[in-house]
Amino acid sequence: MDSHGLIVSLKAGGLGAEFHDMAEWGSVACPGGRRGRRIGAYRVRVTLAQRQFGLPPGRQHGCPGARRDCARFARCCGMPVIHGAEMNDPDARTAYARRVAVFCTNFLPSSQVFVYEQLRHYQRYEADVFAWRRFNAPRFPFPRVHVAKPAYVVRGRSRHFDRTFERRRFDLVHAHFGPAGAYAQNFACVHSLPLVVTFHGYDVPLLSSPRRFLPVHLPYALASRAMLRQLTLGICASKELERLLLDLGVPPDRLRVHRLGVDLERFAFRAERSEPLVAMVGRLVEKKGFEYGLRAFAHACHVMDDKPRLVVVGHGERKRSLMSLCQELGIAARVEFVGGQTNERVAEILAQTKVLLAPSVVAGDGNRESGLIVVKEAAASGTVPIGTLHGGIPESIDDGVTGYLVTERDWQGMGERLREVLTDEALRQRLAGAARQKMESEFDNRQLVTELEAIYDEVCASHASKRSACSRSTRRG
Repeated sequence: MDSHGLIVSLKAGGLGAEFHDMAEWGSVACPGGRRGRRIGAYRVRVTLAQRQFGLPPGRQHGCPGARRDCARFARCCGMPVIHGAEMNDPDARTAYARRVAVFCTNFLPSSQVFVYEQLRHYQRYEADVFAWRRFNAPRFPFPRVHVAKPAYVVRGRSRHFDRTFERRRFDLVHAHFGPAGAYAQNFACVHSLPLVVTFHGYDVPLLSSPRRFLPVHLPYALASRAMLRQLTLGICASKELERLLLDLGVPPDRLRVHRLGVDLERFAFRAERSEPLVAMVGRLVEKKGFEYGLRAFAHACHVMDDKPRLVVVGHGERKRSLMSLCQELGIAARVEFVGGQTNERVAEILAQTKVLLAPSVVAGDGNRESGLIVVKEAAASGTVPIGTLHGGIPESIDDGVTGYLVTERDWQGMGERLREVLTDEALRQRLAGAARQKMESEFDNRQLVTELEAIYDEVCASHASKRSACSRSTRRG
């Protein structure tokens, strides 16, 4: 019996075959093929522990009714049907593995590496990616990426996508970020699939910001109400995003906080550091608050004898103004802007860094962070994070235990914490060790992806139950 409480037994005379692992198969075995009618008294007994799929326990049928019941049962469950010789074909188990259609607006900007890290750690689900545009393919290789034609961004439809849905027979649709969810809802609705949307940060406050009426955001703004109504489950990357979605009227039973994890093997722990190196990593945009990080670094430099160095990783429209600020603060010689870097290079930088500054703020248009992956990567590496009380950052840092937290825009407080960590090696190593332990216990990406697949199972079971109830109601009517 699988997690749905389901056993399907197929019997011909005294011979029979039972298929129990339905959660793994995601399919219904069915007698038949050309020989189905000649085999004789096939009996199909379907045991449903919760009676949620429309066929009561113990119901038996002879052929050809068995085939019809299996097909009806499969439709209720949203599963494909395996016919004839396929029932004992080991390749069929792979062919009918559970499948998820993953929607992204673009696959994949460098700032969204967490999507790729999640995809490559799936174990029980097979993913296809659907996107408007394909970016950074050599950096983020993936075997099944479907790219729409340019008109997709306006029409919200794609014949290529629909044909792929019909051929691949997905079990659910999962969109990363609200705008991708606005497009994904069309395909989830047409193909009668549950819709899961992960909200990562900017996509929720955008719905109450005047920026939603800009041409680039208008399709999302127009489709957002329908998406939130159709949503089977909204996954929130932080508690703050959950609260904002509740304020928008999303029922609490359709929201779940599920945080993004970190690859603990790639970001290996090393406590020793040779020089006082500090880092800031992220796009050079307003919500990152890097100007406050530079002021905090300058404050620490002015009171320390052993002058630290700062490495700024990332690119964006604020680079020129940040470099001018370095000149104004007198720290230009100690700050290096290295531009965007690969994941491997970021891991190398963090392995040499004593402190990561994460001075994020709520931008003027409401844009904000969720969990800030680089804070988790730093903590896993043995780099002490100092962040702000912003978004999901406090969920990644235990103040005074695994790092430090200050209020937004408090560059003086951040500078003092930076000085403390850089001048007290015993304190730094204690914080670094505790930070790594927190990542191992709460943010191991493999474990969190396993939990995500369990969420997928719940969503699929709930969706099948609702479809079955609707089917029974229609038959009674």
